[in-house]
Amino acid sequence: MAPEVLLAYEINGQTLPPQHGFPLRLIVPGWLGMTNVKWLSSIEVIPTKFTGLQMKWYSLAANDDDPNRIPLTHMKVRSLMIPPGVPDFFTRYRWLEETSTVELRGRAWAGGTT
Repeated sequence: MAPEVLLAYEINGQTLPPQHGFPLRLIVPGWLGMTNVKWLSSIEVIPTKFTGLQMKWYSLAANDDDPNRIPLTHMKVRSLMIPPGVPDFFTRYRWLEETSTVELRGRAWAGGTT
């Protein structure tokens, strides 16, 4: 019911593709993007807090029955490192040229976290 909540049916002027939630996606600013409901076809207003699977999957709790779940609103930092060298399939070793420096590459992402 908040005014900043959007129902998205297009992205960059094009119909929302299936991988982004066609026909309609609920966008709630300030919440982790994965928690925004995709493939929305109807909305039902209920008088109580929703406690379905979507809330269970995207929240932190001590156990499955914890009534004090904390909704996930930010993504923790995730990263992927690309090891240097050329991998050898059979031995699982990585072969590097003899050099004084080695370039390390990778990616890190964290949603709105800086």
